Amino acid sequence: MLSSMKNDTTNDAISPQDALPRFEFYPFFDPWLNQTSLGGGAKLGISFGLGLLHSALQLLTFSDPRAYFEQYCWVLSLVISGSLLALYIATEAFRRSLAVLREFDDEERISRRVLDGFLSNRRLLGAGLIWAAATMTVALLLGIPTAFPSGSAARLTLLSGYGGAGFISGMGLLAVIAVIVLHLRIAPHLPQTLDPDNPDGSGGFRAVGNSLWYFAFLVALVALLVSFYMLRIEWTNLTNDSLRTLFVFWMALPYLFAISVVLIPGLVVRRQVQYFKNNSLEQLKQEKSKLFSSFKRFESDDDDAIIASKKELTQKIDEVQERMVKLKSMRASPIDGKRDT
Repeated sequence: MLSSMKNDTTNDAISPQDALPRFEFYPFFDPWLNQTSLGGGAKLGISFGLGLLHSALQLLTFSDPRAYFEQYCWVLSLVISGSLLALYIATEAFRRSLAVLREFDDEERISRRVLDGFLSNRRLLGAGLIWAAATMTVALLLGIPTAFPSGSAARLTLLSGYGGAGFISGMGLLAVIAVIVLHLRIAPHLPQTLDPDNPDGSGGFRAVGNSLWYFAFLVALVALLVSFYMLRIEWTNLTNDSLRTLFVFWMALPYLFAISVVLIPGLVVRRQVQYFKNNSLEQLKQEKSKLFSSFKRFESDDDDAIIASKKELTQKIDEVQERMVKLKSMRASPIDGKRDT
């Protein structure tokens, strides 16, 4: 695997609350350098610097600067910057998710397989290049506006912007797929590792579930920028029914990914957590039934023994009842709006 992976025994600079798992994820765009990762300022600078660079190059290709604004080139630059910044933020959130998932992943074997299989530098680069080519192809099929004549510097710069945005989005979409696969593979292990006593009310899985909504939010924000741009541009080939269908599909695709990153893991996790809850509740009901039935032997005991036994049994019944209440109040998955009552 080409992504930088590091053992946490050397990660002394990270505070306990920010401690990351033994098997860490540092892709080429967010590397581990000089015992630290890129800072927030550097990520902001790279993200907006790339967008500004494209804006400057695009502006230079127009004889009339007004065309830069009339063709919404500034929105394309925002798409480039926003996509990269969202990717940086999502990568950091993913690292924190891995830190929680280690509690549900025996020796992090599942995490290793998913990272190796989906998020190596080579696969990220491959996904980026494929999506960049697809984005430019779709733009050509839809018909690039006449303000960008064929063979002109303006057209080539515009296509490079599509390619850059597509490259970044391709890596992000591959990461979304990896997150979904990771949850699908870890979900069957949840019944053995959930803790009803965890104060998060989700058996210890709440932070991971919240991260899914976070990923979906980031994808949706980028999708809104893309939609705004696509709806403003005067594509020249939209008179064709099949190309209009392609237009709608391409614009809807990031929204489908945003929904999928929450819905698919949420449904699978819900099934496993519900199984854990039902199975545990059944065991507790049987235990509670046995405790109640033990009252029948009191008739053959003297008064002092009955009092002592009743007190002990009452305490055990209360403990079982408390555990049942905690189980029932556990959220079954990230897509549940509230806890069960």
